[in-house]
Amino acid sequence: MVSYKAIACLVLAAFPSLTLAHPKSGPEAAKLLELHRRTAVAGTQALSQCNNTIEALSYTQAAANGRVDTLNAIRQAAGLGPGNRLVTPYVPVNADRKTVSKLSSRSLKDLKHWENKKVVNHDKTGIFGSPSDAWAKTQPQCAFVPEDTIGPYYYPGELVRSDISEGLAGVTMWLDVQLIDVNTCKPTSGMTVDIWATNPVGKYSHIPESAGQAGSDSHWQRGALSTGNDGRAVFKMIFPGHYDDRATHVHLMARDAIHAKDPAGSPIVIGEEKEANVRHIGQVYFDDSLREQVERTSPYDSNTQKLLSNDEDDYAKYQAAKQYDPFVNYLFMNGKDVTGGIYAWISIGIDPKASNGQNQFPSGRPWKQ
Repeated sequence: MVSYKAIACLVLAAFPSLTLAHPKSGPEAAKLLELHRRTAVAGTQALSQCNNTIEALSYTQAAANGRVDTLNAIRQAAGLGPGNRLVTPYVPVNADRKTVSKLSSRSLKDLKHWENKKVVNHDKTGIFGSPSDAWAKTQPQCAFVPEDTIGPYYYPGELVRSDISEGLAGVTMWLDVQLIDVNTCKPTSGMTVDIWATNPVGKYSHIPESAGQAGSDSHWQRGALSTGNDGRAVFKMIFPGHYDDRATHVHLMARDAIHAKDPAGSPIVIGEEKEANVRHIGQVYFDDSLREQVERTSPYDSNTQKLLSNDEDDYAKYQAAKQYDPFVNYLFMNGKDVTGGIYAWISIGIDPKASNGQNQFPSGRPWKQ
């Protein structure tokens, strides 16, 4: 039986005065967290309008078909064989918009509510390999909103590529990201998704060793892809390790399409001169039980940095509300455990009309050599 767990999406908000690392305490931290809460509420209200329309459900089905095809291809390449694909009726979640509009609290209590498997079981019965593709259907679960701070580890000039693992040791993970326009409820094709994450011991590539990271000559766990007609971009990577004072996460950024040709079939290096408007920035979080399973394996078990659970991470707390489940699903590729790899997916509501301007990468510039 294929196992499912959940990963959560962190929504980040605009706060111009904070340009590098997120503050851990004090007035600025309190202001930032409150802004996170408000913008997350607004994003949820917009997403609620995309849940139950006939057109939105057709896009959900198309994305599910794409996920099944992608997973079939990965399994066949690994010699695992394909699963079955028989479409079953999809029952949408009936959002109470009057209730959603009154959302005002995103707290540890609400986060724990959705983490409680007795309340909601993210271990789906429509598993891959059974006569159903219901497992692959995901409505938009969280919204990205503009912000002026990317964090201290973004670096402009990533490669356009789907495989960002570069042979790193660790648990292989395919992260399937779908972007949904909250204005139209349609998939956003042709947008660029940037991704960056740590290695199993919590170090970032392309950041100098003097800053406590892996070094300027490394490029693993970084890349960019354009979304297809179904709004999806799929990355092959390594499940990230944790680092001091943060729960385990992956960074994502959505921006305008890349207007450049691939020279002789080699990956495009996206330089600052080619950067388009940054529309949205966010982070993907993982269920603690999944992280615990991964970190019992090598080389994760050699990570000595301080670990925070999702409950202890201040930013994760603001992604849950009583009427809003921030968790999405994943499966184990071998149907048993993390050692066979993980296929994870999430559909994210964004506003393509939002703009952070051009070339606003304050955190990456200090690391240029």
